[in-house]
Amino acid sequence: IVWEDLAGKLWVVDGHQRVGLAKRIKATNPDADTRVSGILLREKDGIAPEEAMVMAAKRNIAEGSGGAIDAAKIARIYPDIFDESMPLTGGEARMAFELTQLEDEAFGMVINEVVPYQYGAIVGRLIPDDGVRQKAAMNLIAKADPASAAEAESLVRQVRDEEIFEE
Repeated sequence: IVWEDLAGKLWVVDGHQRVGLAKRIKATNPDADTRVSGILLREKDGIAPEEAMVMAAKRNIAEGSGGAIDAAKIARIYPDIFDESMPLTGGEARMAFELTQLEDEAFGMVINEVVPYQYGAIVGRLIPDDGVRQKAAMNLIAKADPASAAEAESLVRQVRDEEIFEE
């Protein structure tokens, strides 16, 4: 996916590896056919650069390429990326969606690799609307260092189901 700005400059939005490979092949063999097919999105047609980025991200998420953390970063900025056209049946897309449910501090623990993103996704799925419990669950996971997702889920469920008495 390539985006063209109003000045006519082309920006690769998705397909950087393919373009890089084509350039390397062309450098070693100038006669090689290195054309890469793609989709052209143009600013003069009303496509903003952010929209092009979201379109590329959405495609990558749907195809299962790219990581859950990168997808979650984009989805936290553009939450509408997870609409009815986005399959969330499993894998990285599902985890990305679950990571978007984390409050900033809990998400930061994933970004900073204090808690593995797979375990952070469990917290987002089981405790989507409670930043205090999310933080408690993330701290417990970081401290306990569970050996499996099942073990992490058990810890998260314990935190979620704890009774908290407010004074």
